[in-house]
Amino acid sequence: MSRQETRAALLFALSLVPFILLCAVNSAGYRYGASDQAFYVPAVLARLDPSLFPRDGALIASQAHLTLIDETVAALARATGATLPVLLAWLYAGSLALLAGAAWLIARSLYRSRWTALALLAALTLRHAIWRTGTNSLEGYFHPRQLAFGFGALAIAALLRGRLLGAAALVAVAAMLHPTTALWFAVWIAVAASINWARGGRSRRWWRVATAAALAAVAVLWLVVAGPLAGRLVRMDPEWLATLVTKDYLFPLDWPILVWAINLAYIPIILFVYRYRVMAGAVTLYYLTTRPDELVASLQAHGAPARLTFVIHGAVAMIPRLAERAAAVTEAQRARGLDSEGSLLQRVRGVSAVAAPTVSGAIAEVEQRTLALEVRGFSRPGRHTLLWAPRDSPAQRIVRWCIIAFVALLVVVRLTGWASPW
Repeated sequence: MSRQETRAALLFALSLVPFILLCAVNSAGYRYGASDQAFYVPAVLARLDPSLFPRDGALIASQAHLTLIDETVAALARATGATLPVLLAWLYAGSLALLAGAAWLIARSLYRSRWTALALLAALTLRHAIWRTGTNSLEGYFHPRQLAFGFGALAIAALLRGRLLGAAALVAVAAMLHPTTALWFAVWIAVAASINWARGGRSRRWWRVATAAALAAVAVLWLVVAGPLAGRLVRMDPEWLATLVTKDYLFPLDWPILVWAINLAYIPIILFVYRYRVMAGAVTLYYLTTRPDELVASLQAHGAPARLTFVIHGAVAMIPRLAERAAAVTEAQRARGLDSEGSLLQRVRGVSAVAAPTVSGAIAEVEQRTLALEVRGFSRPGRHTLLWAPRDSPAQRIVRWCIIAFVALLVVVRLTGWASPW
């Protein structure tokens, strides 16, 4: 293992405990027996002691036999001798650790910096509910869905490393824990593997895709014919349907168009941010090497509207001015006795003492700048006279036109498919 890999592994190990704690805190704390555990806990108890639930045993078994989670948890309880609350708490931490490990491996495959991978872990600790689905990105209790999601994410990491059969095996493990979660990962893995195979032209590896497809077909056939779903693909009777009237998240075809739009908007947003992250870096580099005053003067010299140049200059220059104002306010508050270098709690308390004057001062500055511009005839119609404009040499014009021609050539190449996208 190289020094870089050692440092990355150490960084992940150090971030694992904070990741688990933040996930639990952002899920309103860990709870035992909450929500869906009202079913899973009795199912495990029935496996440990079959004499329990003499009246409700058939109802519990109707769903419990579709997965192996109750058998697995019961076997772990017998092997370790741990009580169910303690065991489920450890499984909760283990499922979060699995999710963190899978996300880390995915990030290390996609990103260059280990700090970017750490940022992805931090983003995953932010829990949110997926609208109209009854599903949360994180749960405050052990749920087989979260464990199955961890195995599915690990399957994606395996696929990114070219291990298709390993990815298929991990999806199979997820299917034993939570079939519906594993189904979406199976579709994802199948589509991604097919695209990679078609783009890469790896004809010598076609048998891997064919083998995975054949195994998936055999598994589905077994589930429907002789497995847990045998004889169950029938329409529910009215009594069962009446219990699902309030569960509108089970009927996506009845969702309003707004719900579909919001839930599907994640895909293009993530794709856009990932595909054009290089553009964001280019824009940042441009503003690091170009003075805002020269940019605005050049735009005005080439006929850009004054209002447009003012908006551009204001947006670019706002962040440095806010940083300078915040530094000045902080120094002034320190002179008045503000403790900004003490404990974390003291520094958090001091944020309001700095933020309020900074924001109010920025608003007052905007008003002052607006009045100053109006006095100088900013809103006067017609072309404005410039006192100074950046020098535009012939060499700069030649380079500029060469860049425009090169960008146009790249667009043509991309649209016509002369070269593969990079």
